[in-house]
Amino acid sequence: MATLLLKSSRNEQRAVIHFLWEKGLNANEIHSEMRPVYGDKCFTRPAIHVWCTKFARSRESIVDKERPGRHVAATTDATIGAVDAFVQSDRRVSISDIVRHTGISRDSVHRIVRNHLKFRKVSARLVLKQLKPEQQAMRMMTSLDDLQRYETEWEAMLERIVMGDETWVHHYQPETKQASRQWKHKESPTPTKFKVVPSVSKVVATVFWDMRGVLLVEFQEHGRTVNVS
Repeated sequence: MATLLLKSSRNEQRAVIHFLWEKGLNANEIHSEMRPVYGDKCFTRPAIHVWCTKFARSRESIVDKERPGRHVAATTDATIGAVDAFVQSDRRVSISDIVRHTGISRDSVHRIVRNHLKFRKVSARLVLKQLKPEQQAMRMMTSLDDLQRYETEWEAMLERIVMGDETWVHHYQPETKQASRQWKHKESPTPTKFKVVPSVSKVVATVFWDMRGVLLVEFQEHGRTVNVS
């Protein structure tokens, strides 16, 4: 009776398959010989048949061939540092860019970026104006001055503040779909209407208001230019 081996490597079983194949045994016979020795860890009949086919095609090595282009899957301090440096150099890089640059697998890049570096990609927030540093400093000084005045004057200071802004106002009153409904007979043609382009016939409106409401609404005359004076 054959002794059951508790431990065996894949290369060891491949060597046994090669030896028995060289003796002239087929895949079924090789499996019958190996099964009592390797037990549940024995290669299956299909796997043994695959290796017999490889040996028949002049395959001599029993070691797996190295796969070209295989990415590094290990997450180490070096790989984390490489990903961090690449992202810091360009915040808009994609996961694919990081994979190509570092050679790390895509799953590892996701794990490093999300779990280790705590990065998340967000869209840029839209702001009204791009202010220069001196303009930002001036706004901050004005805001601080207003806060100091409010501490001493309270509501009286707010009553004297007047705000102003400009907006485009169109020369037409858009008609809703509900307002365009009309009665028709079964044989009558369906009514139609032309689409009005919003950019046609518009004028600039300047609005001023304070804490109590609107003070002034002024419409710019057509062809008139407004300057700072």
